[in-house]
Amino acid sequence: MPNFSNVLYVVNALNFSCTGLSTAINWARQSCGRCRVTIIYPQFPQSKDQFSSNLVQGLERDFIHRVERYLDENGLFQTDLVDIDIITHEKPAMAAVEQSLLSKADVMIKSTEDDSAGFRAFDNTLLRKASCPVYLVREEPPQATGKLAVAINAASNNEEEKQLSLRLLKVSAELADKASVPLNIISCWQFVFEDFISSNVWSKLDDAEQITLLRDYEENNHDSLVQLIEQSGVNPEQGVIIHHKRGAVDVLVPLMIKSLDIDTLVIGTLARTGFSGMLIGNTAENLLQKVGCSVVAFKPEAFRSPLDKRV
Repeated sequence: MPNFSNVLYVVNALNFSCTGLSTAINWARQSCGRCRVTIIYPQFPQSKDQFSSNLVQGLERDFIHRVERYLDENGLFQTDLVDIDIITHEKPAMAAVEQSLLSKADVMIKSTEDDSAGFRAFDNTLLRKASCPVYLVREEPPQATGKLAVAINAASNNEEEKQLSLRLLKVSAELADKASVPLNIISCWQFVFEDFISSNVWSKLDDAEQITLLRDYEENNHDSLVQLIEQSGVNPEQGVIIHHKRGAVDVLVPLMIKSLDIDTLVIGTLARTGFSGMLIGNTAENLLQKVGCSVVAFKPEAFRSPLDKRV
């Protein structure tokens, strides 16, 4: 199990949900750590009368009561692992990122804004700007399978991407092992010059040569994927299913998630150029607007949030 000893669970008070809070507490417990529940709501319009002050105090009491009721209903109320606090901020999503930095959170967990495919503005801000891993949890349907998948780019462009891919493999394997479910490794390949070669009148390659070129690229890409898996320490013979598919990432991965009944997808993200590790730029943005499962997103170790004052 990854070492998530300092877990931050974020509640958007305007879209109140505690989905995933039990997971946050369990992760903290398994790492002998603590879970901080931070409820965030927009700043209330200033007023000189006592009515506004009383209203804010009443709202805050209600927010805390909702969390405590969830803990009680799930047998977690007596735990001494949980701290609850409330903050108000004109930009709640930015406040969540700031809290993750101030608390030096190992992971930030939050219920998604809704359960339709894709992610809304609040969640996208966390994905782009938080330094720590972000776990966006959807409400589990009655037919939830618990299945887990990790998306890997076998053709890493640099050492940073390679190290991120290795981290994704290690963490996803630990999560799958803890949940006693197989790990689905999804890797897509696409020869970007295929259309150019097949349609260009200047190309000297006949059909057989083009097929050989594509086959060689596929085999090299598959070999790179196998090497990554071996370097990560993940045993491909123990509960690992490899899906090496030809096609565009943002088209194939959402389709595979649906066909395989995946509940949680582990990916790598890199905010300054979109998303990396398995995805780069607009490809990832397109993918995340299509997936309907929960997502655990990691960034490279060296990434610093634009809100981190140390940068």
